[in-house]
Amino acid sequence: MQPNEKLELFFKIQIEIKKQIKQEEIISLRTNSGNTQHTERNNIVLVKHVLDDMHIHYEQAGSQQSKDFRNVGNIGLNIEIKKTDSCMIIFNDTCPCDDIYYIIFYTGKNYTKKTNIP
Repeated sequence: MQPNEKLELFFKIQIEIKKQIKQEEIISLRTNSGNTQHTERNNIVLVKHVLDDMHIHYEQAGSQQSKDFRNVGNIGLNIEIKKTDSCMIIFNDTCPCDDIYYIIFYTGKNYTKKTNIP
């Protein structure tokens, strides 16, 4: 499969995500009481709805597996969804890969004594 074909589809998905997923939904993904798995499932559901609305084929990975969405568009596009409340993205079990496209939700952070990050 041509890399530009994957990139084109990824950009189309990215545009739809920006259209469909509201800032309030992204802010709601902030980690509470250290429960990262709960918010991880929620951000995957948000992207799943976008892919479904676009009528794009995908295979969804099981919990705690890399490549949350596999073979997207039947062209071998693999997408991993990450979320961060800070300026750091953490890859717990897998290193970033060339064959995975990443969608990163940046939720911002509210501090009690410092400046908030929107």
